[in-house]
Amino acid sequence: MLIKLLVTDPFDGMLPPGYPDHASLYERLLRPLDPELRIEQFEAYKGVLPEPSGNPRCLHIITGSRAGVYEPRPWIRSLLQWIRDAKEEGVALAGICFGCQAIAQALGGRVIHHPNGWGLGLRRSRVVSPRLRAYLPEDTLLLSYDHGDQVVELPEGAERLATSDFCTNDAFALGDRILAFQGHPEFPLPYMEWFLGANTGNESPEFRGKVKESFALGTPQGPAIARMMLDLARQAS
Repeated sequence: MLIKLLVTDPFDGMLPPGYPDHASLYERLLRPLDPELRIEQFEAYKGVLPEPSGNPRCLHIITGSRAGVYEPRPWIRSLLQWIRDAKEEGVALAGICFGCQAIAQALGGRVIHHPNGWGLGLRRSRVVSPRLRAYLPEDTLLLSYDHGDQVVELPEGAERLATSDFCTNDAFALGDRILAFQGHPEFPLPYMEWFLGANTGNESPEFRGKVKESFALGTPQGPAIARMMLDLARQAS
């Protein structure tokens, strides 16, 4: 399996020891599921993008970013057009956090900086689609989250996969080639614990306490989402 990783943020200062770059998060998530996996990185945040061709056994993943998809940056405009072209070419495509929002924005949905505020920590979503339910033991999805923006309107024809009180569109699919997740399957619990400790910011003790409490919800189900994403490319081959 070939993974073409469209990196939308180098995550400078956001990576713990042992993670040399953003791609290493995906390497640790996906490698156990496919020992022959190869990852090619594209610095999308610099305008570097792959050709949007539907190669067999190739999955394109758009990563998370601290940018907003509604910002008038040239690289974001290029990425949104690339997504539209990729859909036309039948590319197997998955979007994570910012990537999820970019897919929605590019294909006719709407993304805003949400009044619910910063969603940080683990969150349990209700699974509302048999397509996602097939990968999970229960009707819930537990993932790590770190976002202030949300998809508030899905593209035409999209299917909601998971929802929560905090975020209506925690996951969606568009046809049989596109998946989008607001959560971060590549963020295991140890990463989230490190992130909370390393990024004090201006958050109140109450906010940080609630984030820490969320870590008791259980083990994030990133590997299940990884299997679903890899199957997207396998089915496309």
